[in-house]
Order: sequence, then structure tokens, then C-alpha cells
Amino acid sequence: MTNYGTVNWNSTTIYGRNNQNAQIYNYGLWNAQTDNGFVGGNEGGTTLFDNYGTFLKSGNTGTTTLDGGVVFNNTGLVIAQSGSLNITLGSGNGSTFQSTNSGIINFVGNPITFTNTNTFSGANVFLSSGANFGGPIVGTLNWNSGYIGGALTVPSNSIFNISCGGGPASMSGLVFTNYGTVNWTNATLYGRNNLAHISQIDFT
Repeated sequence: MTNYGTVNWNSTTIYGRNNQNAQIYNYGLWNAQTDNGFVGGNEGGTTLFDNYGTFLKSGNTGTTTLDGGVVFNNTGLVIAQSGSLNITLGSGNGSTFQSTNSGIINFVGNPITFTNTNTFSGANVFLSSGANFGGPIVGTLNWNSGYIGGALTVPSNSIFNISCGGGPASMSGLVFTNYGTVNWTNATLYGRNNLAHISQIDFT
């Protein structure tokens, strides 16, 4: 399925079925007006969802979930206007994740991969399952749990909040350079495994 127009998703759970499953290429607007989920690996396989346009969570105050069978790759814009959008598996490549009003974007289940420069707009974008970084973050990103690794740069005027509810915040093989603001609250930081090295931290 290739969308250059508008897809309105309302009041239904979507299933990707069997090994053939589905490939979705969104260049237009995918408007999630629902609190239902997208079950990508039902009866086997996975669903590929490549977002080049806009994925919008616009309806209701509950949670819309793209489960672990949906490989969600974002090079466009993801917006949560209300409720929560849970993304379980995928990547961000030069993309934008935006929370507006009371909307929440939550990365859950599996570490997400960020490459190139990704922008996080609004206060409610959360890493709840860790991440692998390959470039700068712009804006405000909140790290709640999981491992982070790779190369992470926080530019000037950007914010990285570390608050893991008193649980472990684990860095594995992370090169972390900060030119902005890191707020470290209510979390013990761990350098993990033999690959763990944080040799380029610059808290300025």
C-alpha cells in the first residue's frame, strides 16, 4: 500500500496476517483517530511501515500501539496530539517526533535506532526501551528506561532528560557529547559490559 493522500484509521484493530503480510509506504497523511492497535505479526511475518509523510495520532485520550510486528521507520513527521502513541520497533532517520497539547510519544518494547539528526518537539517524547544513536538530537528527549548506545550528541539549546524512576539507566558502548542541557534525576547511571565506555562526555 502506497499512500499519497489521506488514510483515516478509526475504531478498528489492524492485523498483518501470515508470512506475506504487508508493506506500507506513507507519503501523505496517516491519521490515527483511534485507541486501537496495529498487530503487525499476527500468524507470522512482520509489517513494514515506512513513513515519509505524516503519521498523526489525533483522536481519543487512550493509547494507539504499533506492536513489535510493525517495523516503523520514520523519515518524515510523527505527531501525537492527544492520548499516547506507542512505537515498539523501528527507526528514526533525519526525522521529527512531535508531541502537542496532551499527546505523548512513547518508544516501548525494543531499542529504537536513530540515525542522522532527529528532532524532538514538545515535552512528551519518551524512551522507555532504550535506543541506539547515530547522530544528534534536537529539542527535548526523555530517557525513562533501557540501554542506550552508539554516538549521541546533544546540541546547544537541546535537552536530554534522564529519569528512570529510581531504576537503572544503562549506557553500553556510548559516546556522549553534550553542548546543551542534561537533567539527571532519580536514576542510577550504569556503564555496562566490556564495550561500555563513555569517554567523550562533556557536560557544559
